Amino acid sequence: MSNIEWLWLNNAEIDAEVLSLPERLSRHGYALMINRLETKKIQAAELCVNDVLTKTEKPNIIVIAPEHLVKSWYSAFLWDMGVEFKYLSVNDKTPELISPSISNLCMMTSESLIKSKGNSITAKTVKENQKFVWDLMVIDLPFSCKINTDAYINAIGIKADKLLINAPAPDDFGETCENLSTLVKHLLKRNEKKRREADFSADELKDSIIAGRNMEGNYTVKTISYKGENKTGAFLKETETILSNPENRTVIYCTAQNTVTLVKNALSEFYKDSKSICVYDSGVNEAEFISGEFKGESITEPQIIITNDLCGTMFINTEKITHIINYEYPENPAVLEQRYARGGRKAAKENPVFYLFCDEEYKTDGKILRESILSESIRMFCGHIPDKSLLFDIPDIEEHLTVLILDLKFVAGEAGKEKLQKLLPMLDLAYILKENEIDGERVFGEITEKIAVFRNKRVFLDENMVLHTADDLPEKPEKDIKANIPEIREALKAARKLTGKETDFKIIAEETSALSDNMKLAALIGIWKHCKYELKIPRTYQKFIELYNKV
Repeated sequence: MSNIEWLWLNNAEIDAEVLSLPERLSRHGYALMINRLETKKIQAAELCVNDVLTKTEKPNIIVIAPEHLVKSWYSAFLWDMGVEFKYLSVNDKTPELISPSISNLCMMTSESLIKSKGNSITAKTVKENQKFVWDLMVIDLPFSCKINTDAYINAIGIKADKLLINAPAPDDFGETCENLSTLVKHLLKRNEKKRREADFSADELKDSIIAGRNMEGNYTVKTISYKGENKTGAFLKETETILSNPENRTVIYCTAQNTVTLVKNALSEFYKDSKSICVYDSGVNEAEFISGEFKGESITEPQIIITNDLCGTMFINTEKITHIINYEYPENPAVLEQRYARGGRKAAKENPVFYLFCDEEYKTDGKILRESILSESIRMFCGHIPDKSLLFDIPDIEEHLTVLILDLKFVAGEAGKEKLQKLLPMLDLAYILKENEIDGERVFGEITEKIAVFRNKRVFLDENMVLHTADDLPEKPEKDIKANIPEIREALKAARKLTGKETDFKIIAEETSALSDNMKLAALIGIWKHCKYELKIPRTYQKFIELYNKV
């Protein structure tokens, strides 16, 4: 139906910056994705893998990912693209598993790679085949720990023509960039005549960042309140309401394996029918999940999935996730958003409802919400990259933050002061650190004003770790992550000439004719979004491409 091949990405997020990834890799050799969560980072990598597969006779690609995610990467490539990667473990002793005479599509866990201590199958291969180079190396760094740069450099052994890295953005964003620059310097094969070591500076890497987490939409965050120890009762009551609609699909997140079992038993006893309930944890392999076979029970489309944060990204045989219940909170507040971003690989019409638990006495869940999530909320934001956060949609967030600040200031001692030193500057309330007495109502009012400004806006942390809306970004085109490719920027100027008529496509075709396929795709996505959201033309992307092809 179309002479443009890009429509295979029918389930991918339409993101012009990400769609320009293959072109970035061709030009610069590397690209960084900071805090792109779960499905979105895999879809971004699929673009780059597809580009190498279609342009290389014997492609050599390796994906290195955390152990709990490697099955998700494998399944995504297999299901979305029909491409199968072979899994390399730390125990592989035969260098012939990787050979320059054949195509090599490989996948291994970061844990096994580091465990090998420089004696991995890839390191052995480079000893046997000095000229072997990966056409593409994709590294998905662990989300909640510092980058062990030396371990990756020593263990991988083989360089790459193209390097795609997905990395977390912890509190010290500058240190992260320094570590990444070292990693790129040692793993990327470059033409030394054209590119000097200075090219790998942390500043250059900051300009090579693709995007943040790309949290989108208006979030519906609800609180399940309960008294005393009646958490299970409140949970079952809310679940019953959700599942009264047979179209709803719910995922329930726990942190401890014992809690997974407790929730499974409570739901099975309450409903007297466990066929619509499945447990997906580290003990269930992907084949069992996809086929719907769980512990002897035949499930075609479960309404409830009970899982933990090691589950990876895949909820394949569920049509869509409509509700996400956080039965337990993670230690890292950024993982809370990661749970939201796992909403399922198939598109849902609306964003899922996101549930938090809070006891009325604030002794258990309420305390954890404030002291572990909100007090560390700076970890939800991604350096200088503007992005949305569901943090500001938490019910009564203003009250929670006010009480938390007062407790940290006057009750929590030295540990509380350390948290305040990060939390208060973020909200531009650093003056509270110096005051001996605090007017709670004044603080509540100031926080309320700030939350109102940040809600439903993209925000970023400046060099002083103070939050701002994206509107406050300095106007420096060379630093603008949305317009740092000149050809795309020029092509997008065509959007200003459009009127909403079908004759627009002649203008679009003229402005994009000189672009490569990858650049053209990114530009067309941007123009289509302009037509839909700015010119209010209710035309699908598929229809847009059909009309474009007729020119």
